[in-house]
Amino acid sequence: MRGASIDDWDAALGPFYRPESVARLLGDLPVDALQEFVERGELIAVIAGEETLFPTFQFSDDGATLPALPPVLEMLRNVLSDPWDVALWLNSPMDDRGGETAATLLRAGHAGEVKRMAEEDVDRWSH
Repeated sequence: MRGASIDDWDAALGPFYRPESVARLLGDLPVDALQEFVERGELIAVIAGEETLFPTFQFSDDGATLPALPPVLEMLRNVLSDPWDVALWLNSPMDDRGGETAATLLRAGHAGEVKRMAEEDVDRWSH
């Protein structure tokens, strides 16, 4: 989806939170502290134009970060350098799972299955 508009990205991955909203969700943190979450591999931040955005699928309904997300992000980031690609992998419907996404599986408590799928894809892409 290179060259896609933010509306195209929003349809594929959205909606998105702006940094101020994420800072509030995470306990009224300073906005600049969010970069640490991204660098530690706890959150995905994407850049759209001049704006940093956080796909909402990486948060639970109560606004917490998905606890099983960091190990999956760590694996994927070994082969996918663009955060948009990581977000797409997590949010792409899987035919063999009835259209579910890795993000919905994580939210439903299937972290082991998502980690296995990530390991398989990373292994395939690395060869």
